Amino acid sequence: YSPMPVILNGKTLSEPAGETKWPLETDEAWLKVDVGGSNGLKVYNLGIHVADLSSYTWGCSGTIVSKQQLRVNFARNDIMADDPVWRKIAAVVRKQVNDGAGKKRLSSSERAVLFRRMLAQEVDWRDYRSTKFFTDCTGRGWSIDQLERNSRVFGANGNEGVYTFAPRNSSDGDRLMQHGLAFVLDESMLEIVGSRTPKHFFKDALPHYAEHRQQWQDAGLLGHRYVPLEQMAKQLKNDRYTLVPEKDWSDRERLILSEIEGACYRITSRLRELGVEAEHRRLVLGMAPHARGWTDGSTYIAINRDELKAVPHDGGLPPAGRAAAARILPQQRRCRRPRA
Repeated sequence: YSPMPVILNGKTLSEPAGETKWPLETDEAWLKVDVGGSNGLKVYNLGIHVADLSSYTWGCSGTIVSKQQLRVNFARNDIMADDPVWRKIAAVVRKQVNDGAGKKRLSSSERAVLFRRMLAQEVDWRDYRSTKFFTDCTGRGWSIDQLERNSRVFGANGNEGVYTFAPRNSSDGDRLMQHGLAFVLDESMLEIVGSRTPKHFFKDALPHYAEHRQQWQDAGLLGHRYVPLEQMAKQLKNDRYTLVPEKDWSDRERLILSEIEGACYRITSRLRELGVEAEHRRLVLGMAPHARGWTDGSTYIAINRDELKAVPHDGGLPPAGRAAAARILPQQRRCRRPRA
């Protein structure tokens, strides 16, 4: 954004900031702030790039081009925190982030910034009781209110609540959640909160812990006990999760799965159009004593065969599904291989 033309091999590479339309403009700078973005903030001092600021620190991405000179360090790759011009610009950026922080669904960068601000007592955690800034290993968000209401749900046989950490889409973590054996947090939460160890996670993550310790104790959140994932996963070793070979599916099961899979494709396609990362997983049939469904975390979703028995025999399917039956079922009967 250099005000002086930058030309390479006869091609002008620069574009003065004042000639571009910006979403936000102040006396100090032109700004484009993407709240929740993960690419970081690019800062230009009078049009010349000087720094890339982490989205995990600022809770946003975007571009800032100062109209007034910023004080920078000797290497000219960072901004002096006490610079009065930068302080005014930073206040505008933080306001943009705060205005978007009240929504219930947060990006990872927004969640990280909100945690740090609450723990630093810069914002009142009571204003964010329903904000889902805790994330479990399945990607589901949880608010403080939800954690309080479910404080005793995730404990084997109704005993003391248990929590652990697992990578996103962990199959063991998903199954522990399904069985209600443990509250399985996404392991990235440790870094976001800046927790010392997994055992101290809730003490580190609960806002104003010392001041409100008794409240958290009464809510049951301090009664949760940390157990490593490997130890919790041993409780699943006797689970019998069996996939049913496709050749053994009945015509009716094929038809129902075909309808469900079509809906899944439409949902994932729509999510991609909205900019949400969504990968389609293959639908399969399975059998298990305690699960209605499960997944390997990346390639397939298994539905317990018994669940399909609840679908009405008159179809219970939309008209398009019933119309498809006339086409799908005869073709499958002709193509079916004889059993050995």
